[in-house]
Amino acid sequence: MSEMLFHRLDAEEHAARELVARLRAEIAETEERLAALAITRRTAAQLLEEVPPKKPTASGGSAESSRRVHARSSTDGASEPAESDPDRQPGPQRHRTDERQVSKPSGQLTELNRKVVTVVGSADRPLSPKDVVIPLVDKSAPRAEIERMRHRLNRLVDKGYLKQVGPGLYIGAEVDQ
Repeated sequence: MSEMLFHRLDAEEHAARELVARLRAEIAETEERLAALAITRRTAAQLLEEVPPKKPTASGGSAESSRRVHARSSTDGASEPAESDPDRQPGPQRHRTDERQVSKPSGQLTELNRKVVTVVGSADRPLSPKDVVIPLVDKSAPRAEIERMRHRLNRLVDKGYLKQVGPGLYIGAEVDQ
């Protein structure tokens, strides 16, 4: 009788572990998708902010956009025009920086940074570095790991992806639409 009970418990435990593994994989995929959507939203907001609206031409597009072709990215990460532009200087494309753009998200994010921004941005309350480390790294993370996360969070604040709302408390930065 007890063998049958333990066998049944083992089977249920195995099924529960498989379910947890599947759900964790699904959560990871959903978090990656959410991070990609957040980055897309920020990029679109930045692009819309950089390009002033132009008068439409007879074809429906703007006169400025009909002269230019989208920029393509070279291997070193600098943008180069696909066609020549008489107003553009040679060399890597430089963006004008003023006080409004300093707080806007800048730079590319690593996979871990995207996950950090997603976790902090989707939280319903400000998170501490330990709150971020637990779901992303390990529940029993050592103090050094928490301090590395604090440093990472501060860099993301400097880049404009997060805001620090108190000592050691972080929230996602809002993107103006």
